[in-house]
Amino acid sequence: MSASYFRTLIGYNRWAWSKVLDQVEQLSQEQYEAKQFNFGSVRSTLTHISQVEANYLARQSGAEAPPRRTEETHPTARDLRALWEQQFTDQEAFGKTLTDDMLTQEFHWIAPNGQPASGRRDLWLAQLINHSTQHRAETAMAITEFGHSPGDLDVFIYVREHGASD
Repeated sequence: MSASYFRTLIGYNRWAWSKVLDQVEQLSQEQYEAKQFNFGSVRSTLTHISQVEANYLARQSGAEAPPRRTEETHPTARDLRALWEQQFTDQEAFGKTLTDDMLTQEFHWIAPNGQPASGRRDLWLAQLINHSTQHRAETAMAITEFGHSPGDLDVFIYVREHGASD
């Protein structure tokens, strides 16, 4: 694995989520809040994954975890989209700092239980992307059922359109 590989996946993550979020904004508030899926609602899924991605990035960059995001603090798709846009910018900025040597380094943070924790950076970056992919697929399925498909989300399409990162 290389830093370039993860920069490409960070760019892909933004591109794919943007396609999904564009369609989420087309949902009615009732559809956005509907708890008819085994994973909850579109809103609860987006709130969860936004928080988790922000937490993963904060851990890796040595920052404090962001304030807890809830469905009540970000009640509409537009409210949550603003957080995502900042998150994408933060992820891309972090990606620009990555070097190949950094990937296998251990990084440290304080876990929610107050205990020190550590992890290898490449594995946590892989977790960020994989966890995001899971919830993006669930969200894409839900919004497609509401008639708002985000279209194809393949990484190959992203690379064909945007190229791989250096």
